[in-house]
Parts: sequence; structure tokens; C-alpha cells
Amino acid sequence: MTIETEGDNPSTILRGQAPVQWDVVIIGAGVAGASAANWCVKAGLRTLLVDQQAFPRDKVCGCCLNGRAVELLVRQGMQERLDACQPIPLSRMHVHFAGRSVTLPVNHSIALSRRSLDLEMVRAAVDQGCVFLDQTSAVILPDQTAVPPIDSKRCVELRSALETHSEVDRSNSSMNTDPASQIVQADVVLVCDGLNHASMKHFPEIHSRVVSNSRIGLGAILPCTAADSWYQPGEVQMGVSRVGYVGTVGVEHNQLNIAAAVDSEFLQQHRSPKEALIQLFAQARLPAPVGLADAHVRGTPRLTRRTSLKSLPRVFLLGDAAGYVEPFTGEGMAWALSAAAAVVPLVVRAVRHGWTSDLGPQWELEYHRSVGRHQWACRMLASGLRCSWLLSPLMTAARCLPWITHAVISGIDRPLKTFGNSETRPC
Repeated sequence: MTIETEGDNPSTILRGQAPVQWDVVIIGAGVAGASAANWCVKAGLRTLLVDQQAFPRDKVCGCCLNGRAVELLVRQGMQERLDACQPIPLSRMHVHFAGRSVTLPVNHSIALSRRSLDLEMVRAAVDQGCVFLDQTSAVILPDQTAVPPIDSKRCVELRSALETHSEVDRSNSSMNTDPASQIVQADVVLVCDGLNHASMKHFPEIHSRVVSNSRIGLGAILPCTAADSWYQPGEVQMGVSRVGYVGTVGVEHNQLNIAAAVDSEFLQQHRSPKEALIQLFAQARLPAPVGLADAHVRGTPRLTRRTSLKSLPRVFLLGDAAGYVEPFTGEGMAWALSAAAAVVPLVVRAVRHGWTSDLGPQWELEYHRSVGRHQWACRMLASGLRCSWLLSPLMTAARCLPWITHAVISGIDRPLKTFGNSETRPC
């Protein structure tokens, strides 16, 4: 298959079956997986990146990249690619609750659809030498699956079902539509396949515990029309109610991205996710985009969850697969980018010097240092948004003491100190 690139020099990815031997196999081509693939190929590792979706694809997710995320992308060499996607610079966020509103700064932030961002990150990895397979599911196999057993490798079963022609792969009109299975081997596997990490189904010790009262994500992409004059470019409009919250932001090609988190009970009270989303706008006293009535609204599993372990021998979990905290605006992608940068030195060590038993515990500690300890502000905000009696005092505090909210947001956006250290700098 091929990814189409600018000019007359398309980057060939793969036709037929993948080679069997890899230094690293990365499962999931979202922000965490594509970023890790980019760093791995820069480090000289033979890298295979797979994703079960056909690329490019939309995703139920906010499209804001905060200052920290933008800086991490720039350090990865993505500046020109980001500029080519025509992201929307952001300057402020308006938070609405019960007819009241407060305006907050969003420092050095941009809005870019996940369709464009993820595709450009995959293209960057492919241009560096990564092999990419979309429409390919992956399952990590237990050690005893290999005959004879392979102590120095992890076996991954790939299953491809190329049923449609996407923008990523248009060049072959006679593609095989029958599912095909193949087993590949890797020194290290990075699991970046989201909340349910389906690739780990043979390892019951890796499980996610859904946090009580965890909300469900809803999202849609729709055109911005002349009737949506209440929305101004460069703004994030966030409506908050006692049953959830919804954010609206403009992205490239004059579109609006809607992302919400709602209580499951509230969702069950409505005939469809779209009806629940429209009602959430009404409860927050925020105008709903005109195009929402005809939009395709998609949902997620319950969001906030904690993963029991973030590593197995020759396996590291990162991104949403390592656990999820409801973000405020843009932090989730910054956490994914931070984890991708932090894991690569451990991957390089495992590939070049062999796996040792201390690498798993090291990743657990490094993940907490580079990601986990920076999530406290979002945990507090998410908890506050669930407490109806706290919403009014929070709005009052934000209006009367703006320096507090400015300090919190600046702290969230602050560049990671660990990123520049030799321990976490990608090789």
C-alpha cells in the first residue's frame, strides 16, 4: 500500500505480507503510536506500525493541541508538516454554565483535526523508513505460541482485512478483500491501541479498571455555517452542565469539531447520542451548531480508567492503553507525545542489549514521572465538574481570581523538564 505525499514521490509502505523480523512493532497509529514510530525509526530501529482503521480516519477526540503538545511535536521535526495542515491558532476558551461564563487563556495552542494530525504523523514516520499497515488488527501471542519457543522475541498475530480504498491506499484496484493472518516477531512491542487494548486479550493480568462515574465520550465533525455566528475562529467554546460537558472548536477546512463527556445515565435517557448531545448544549445554555442535526455522532467506551500494569516482558503500554484521565483541553495528546518520547530509550536498550527484568519496572517509574504526575490538575478539574454544588463556586473563583486559573493553565502547558534529560531524550 502507499501513502500519498506531496509532489511526485509517494512513499511506498508495503504490499503483501510484512517481513517476519522487526526490532519494534507498534500497535495503534494514534498520537502515541505514530510519535513512537517516528522516534524509533530516527533511532535506527526496524519499525512496523499497524492500525485496525483505514487511514485517514476521524476520531472521537478533542482537536486542541496545547502549548506542551505543540512543543513536543516541533522537537520531533513536525513544524513544517503542522503548518501545511493549516491548523487554527487558539487564544482563549469561554466556559459556560447556567447562563454564566468565564474566559480563560489558552497559551500557544492550536486546533487540528485528528484526521489530519494522525495522518501527517504517520507520513512523517513512513518518510523516515517506518513500515505502516492500516486496516490491520494485531494480537500479542503468549510465549508458548511459538514452536520452538522464542525467548528473545515477542510474537504478534496480524490480521488484515483491506475492504475499501482509502486516501492512504488507492494505487491497487485489485486488493485482496479476504482477511489474511500472519505472525511477526519483535524484540519489543509497544501497545498504543486505546482504552480497551484489544491486542492484550491473551494477558488477563493486563486489565483496565473503569473508575466509578466514568463518563462516555461523544464526538462529531461538521461544517461551520453562516448561522453559527456565535462561534469565532480562535476560540474554544465549552459548555458545562451537571450531566457532562461539551467543547466546540474550529478546525481546518471551515469545520467544527465537537467533543463531549457525558454521564452514562444521561445518555441512556435519550434515543440517540445525537439527541443527548443536543440536549447537553441546551443544558449548558450554549448554542448548538446548526450542522449537528445532520451530523454523524460517535461514542467511546467509558473514559476514565486505570490500567493494572504498563509493561510485560518485551511489551510497553502507552497512550490511552496505559490508562486514561479526562483532559481539560489538549493535555491528552501532550501526555501521549511525552510517553512516546520517554519510552524510546528503553526500547533502544532492549533491542541493542537484550531484554532485562528491570526494564518493566523502569517503564512504570518513567511513565509516572513523564506523564502520571502531570495529570493531577486534570484529575482535580474532572472531579470538580462532576460535583454540581462545586460548579457555581468554581465559576465565581475563576471570574474573581483569574490569576489562579491562569496559573493552573500555565502549569498544564509548561514544557516537560524530563524531556530534555538524557534519560528521556529519544536516542
